[in-house]
Amino acid sequence: MPSFTFLGELLHQLPSPTIRGLLNDLKKNSPSFVSIFLNRLLLSEYDIQGQFEQLFDMGFDVIILGENSIIRAATRNCLRTSPSAYIRPLNFPGKPQGNGAQLFEFDGMSFWLVGLATPNDRQPSDDPVKVFAQWIEKKQDTHPVFVFLSGTDLSLKKAIVWHFSNLPFTIHWIGAGLGNSMNLTNINSERLFALDIGGIGCEDNISGWSPSDWWAKFREKIPVEYSPPNGNVIAEGISFSLDEKSKVHNLKAFRTQI
Repeated sequence: MPSFTFLGELLHQLPSPTIRGLLNDLKKNSPSFVSIFLNRLLLSEYDIQGQFEQLFDMGFDVIILGENSIIRAATRNCLRTSPSAYIRPLNFPGKPQGNGAQLFEFDGMSFWLVGLATPNDRQPSDDPVKVFAQWIEKKQDTHPVFVFLSGTDLSLKKAIVWHFSNLPFTIHWIGAGLGNSMNLTNINSERLFALDIGGIGCEDNISGWSPSDWWAKFREKIPVEYSPPNGNVIAEGISFSLDEKSKVHNLKAFRTQI
C-alpha cells in the first residue's frame, strides 16, 4: 500500500540539516509521498526560490502553498516555471500562475491533489465551494482526491467536508493554517478528515516569531527586524497508507521534536 505523509506549515526558516533529518526519519522505514505546506513564510523577504530548491533537493515530492502564494513575484515566478512542483489554492480569482489541482502517480496509485483556501481579508479568493463543485463536474475519472484546505476558518472547513460527503469517489480532507495541531484527525466512513495538521517550528514560536518580538511588533507596535526564533523544533503532521480501494490505514497524527 502506498504511504503518505503531510507535514504541517513551515512557520519560519530552519537550518537545512534540521529539515533534512526530519525527512530522512519519515522515509526511513518505507518510501512515502511527502508534502510540506508553506504560507506565512511566503511573506518574508528571504530567498523563496532558493528555499524551494533546497526542499526539493532534500526529497519532498510537492510543496503545497497557501493564500499568500501569489503575493510575491518570486513565488509567482516559481509557479510559472515549475507548475507541476507546487499546488496553490484552486479558488484564486482570475487566472493565476501554477496548478490548483494535479494528478500524481506514486507507488502504483493515481490520485488528485487539490488546493482550496478559505477566504480572508488579506488575499481575495473565489468561493471554495463553487470552485470545487465546478472542478468535480469536469472530473472524468474515479481516482481518489486529496483536498488540502488552507486557512483559519474552521467552521467553513467542516461545512465544506460535510457538503461534499456523498460523492461517488473518495475524498480525503487535510487542513492547515493555524500553525498548531487541532488533534481532530479522524476517519469517517473510511475517509480521512484532518481539520488542522499543525506546523513546523520552534516550540514557543508565535506565528513564526519569537514571543518577545511578536509582543513588541503586534502589541506594542514597536518596529522590530524579523529574525527566526530559537529553541526546540517541533514537527507536526499526519501519515497513513491507502489500500487499492483508497481506504485509509495506519493513520497517525504525530508531534515530534527534531
